[in-house]
Amino acid sequence: MKAPAVEAIDDKRLARGLYDRVRLRLGGDRAAFFELESCAPGGWGGRVVVQLRTNAPSPVLAAADEHARAEGLLVGVWASDVDPIERAVRRLLADVDALERARR
Repeated sequence: MKAPAVEAIDDKRLARGLYDRVRLRLGGDRAAFFELESCAPGGWGGRVVVQLRTNAPSPVLAAADEHARAEGLLVGVWASDVDPIERAVRRLLADVDALERARR
């Protein structure tokens, strides 16, 4: 006997809602970088694979978890530092920007 078919997740609707929720969570934090790189069907069981790039992982992952729960979805998180040099340069530029603003 086969298990009932799993309803597919609308990846386009999920991407829009997730993007809006993360932007709201980050608020006016101009130093926080967030990019929704992809949101597409992936693998078995009606899964959607979402790839995010951010320099603010804590609020972004919290917002992603919050959004998934609101949609009745389960979340499995895998994180990696895809470019430590890029992260270091971004932080340096943010620090320089903050110093420049403080000096004004």
